Amino acid sequence: LSFDTHELINAAMGLADALERRGVDAASKLCVRMPATWEGIQACEALEKEGVQCNMTLVCSLAQGIACADAGASRVTPFVGRTLDWHRAEHARDHYPAHEDPGVLRTKRLYTLYHQEGVPSMVTPTSFRNIHEVRELAGCDSLIIPPLIMEELRACSDPLMLKLSDNYARTLWPREEVAARPLSFGRFVRLHDADACAVELLEKSVHGFAVEERHLEELVAEIMVETPTDSDEG
Repeated sequence: LSFDTHELINAAMGLADALERRGVDAASKLCVRMPATWEGIQACEALEKEGVQCNMTLVCSLAQGIACADAGASRVTPFVGRTLDWHRAEHARDHYPAHEDPGVLRTKRLYTLYHQEGVPSMVTPTSFRNIHEVRELAGCDSLIIPPLIMEELRACSDPLMLKLSDNYARTLWPREEVAARPLSFGRFVRLHDADACAVELLEKSVHGFAVEERHLEELVAEIMVETPTDSDEG
């Protein structure tokens, strides 16, 4: 499914229609998680034009981030911890300080690009491995923080300092040099394939994504069966 644009669109529109039939405003309540494959990004562009918000996930390369911005994605989710894991294994290095963390640096670069270019998509990193990554990305558009790290933050007496802002993006980093936009398919593939970390993480993550997708479908099916419609009550 992650590599089939039409099926991704059909699945998302089917979910939106199901919510609308039950009186839920899909435009404001639904944000579809979509894999940042080329096909997923094309589906995102079509869905956003139809008013269906998309959260582009499995974003591991700058090429993916640029293409997601071109597609008008509502949210773009870099995988901080998985990027760190890959670099630890690849370079046989156990520890990275937060300011050198490869996942943190990739997220900062994407945040910088979006805010320099006025991209409305929200950078929403996830897959955090420790509290230091969260602290280093404080001020990002939004963060998906796991419960254990949230508890650490609550228990910590050190103030949480703002690290990212429009000022940071516009003045503290040099202006990003980006490829001509929008990215063509060939240009996207060349840029993405040049990033070994991104290629491997996307391939492995898509398999896990498929397992989660099946679980979600089963869960939604159970909810739909258990939730009576107006006609059922009548």
